[in-house]
Amino acid sequence: MYFPVSRFQEASGVLRDWVVRTSGDPLTLAPAVREAIWSLDKDLPISRVQTMEQVHSVNIAPQRFRLLVIGIFAGLALTRLMSALLYGVSATDPAAYAGAAALLVIVALVACYVAARRAIGLDPMLALRRE
Repeated sequence: MYFPVSRFQEASGVLRDWVVRTSGDPLTLAPAVREAIWSLDKDLPISRVQTMEQVHSVNIAPQRFRLLVIGIFAGLALTRLMSALLYGVSATDPAAYAGAAALLVIVALVACYVAARRAIGLDPMLALRRE
């Protein structure tokens, strides 16, 4: 069992979320878990029985939506819809795409290099203690 300590303290000592690990289909074990909990206290309400995949999917839904919207807008940029705004460059210019991709790769490499240089100078034990 996993008890989230922060939620336990916020809820005045009442545990609201339980996680049960199974080796098979988790939804087939749900009735047995309900019965085990109700054998201890019949008044405990049980709701939101979900698999971890469902919990994960709900938690990342906003990020998925944002990624979809950004992807749609990225697909529309430098295509025929934007050709009226471009001067001296065609909407399907391979040099422009290659230049933009190269610029993004260079920026990513520089960002990774700066972060790696900072990490090299850090004492691992101090970093772990801060976490």
